[in-house]
Amino acid sequence: MQIENPDITVLLKMKQVNIGMEEEPKFARIGEYWDDVMVDKVAKLLHEYQDLFPTKFTDLKGIIGDLDVMKITLKPDTKVVKKIPYHRNPKYKQKVHLELEKMLSAGIIELVEEFD
Repeated sequence: MQIENPDITVLLKMKQVNIGMEEEPKFARIGEYWDDVMVDKVAKLLHEYQDLFPTKFTDLKGIIGDLDVMKITLKPDTKVVKKIPYHRNPKYKQKVHLELEKMLSAGIIELVEEFD
């Protein structure tokens, strides 16, 4: 019996639901692989615990400002390992760039100088 691989190039349909209040909507996207009853249950759960499910990088608690600067202590006389970056699918290059820009503007990541 041969198992067919799912077509990963087909985009998953998403349903946008409001997990916030009517006055201050907060939207989350849920994949449409569940029936409407299950989507409603998930949406209610997300609404009940909406403070645990941020929908934007800027809403992430405990990352921006709360944790200060993360430092990684290296052993003395350790050499930096450089590796050639791997190529990404050109289809996703723009999406990756946009996500990195969002994280940069939210202060989650920052540019660093390259080592020599």
